[in-house]
Amino acid sequence: IGADPDGDELCGFNHVLGDPAAGQFAVVALLAALRHRNKTGQGQYVDLSMVESVGTMMGEATMAFEMNGASAEPRGNRHPFLAPHGLYPCDGDDEWVAIAVETLEEWHALCDVIGCTDFKDDLALNTYDGRTKKRVEVDSKIGDWTKGRSQYEVTEALQERGVAATPCLDQQGRFLDPH
Repeated sequence: IGADPDGDELCGFNHVLGDPAAGQFAVVALLAALRHRNKTGQGQYVDLSMVESVGTMMGEATMAFEMNGASAEPRGNRHPFLAPHGLYPCDGDDEWVAIAVETLEEWHALCDVIGCTDFKDDLALNTYDGRTKKRVEVDSKIGDWTKGRSQYEVTEALQERGVAATPCLDQQGRFLDPH
């Protein structure tokens, strides 16, 4: 986090995850201690680590390191083997939609919705591996389609066909969203 070029505001990632996570674990630990006290009359010592609380949210990366010594690499919005899986630009200023495809049925539905029969007919793209190898091309084609549409238009068109999609909303958008 740092000042913007004019020095007026803070910019960067401005969300604290550790504090609320540790608070949630503290509530559970305190409730368990109170239950134990009510059943046995004995008190409990609660020792809570913020780092360990946040660590529970990184199960995949933790297991990869513990089991194989592999360190997680930054990957942005990309999934290690699901593709497409990411954020795509929509019509408007800084408007985006998240799309995630897991199954072959979802992949074919996405191809139908965006009118990309050549991708649907490409047998290499019918597998996770095939789509991840051509991720840049696939993402580009999807982005070309989403650019001319609103977040909600994209979301509704894809969800109607069973494809996971949702608008990426700012604070005002989240507040005003009907869901």
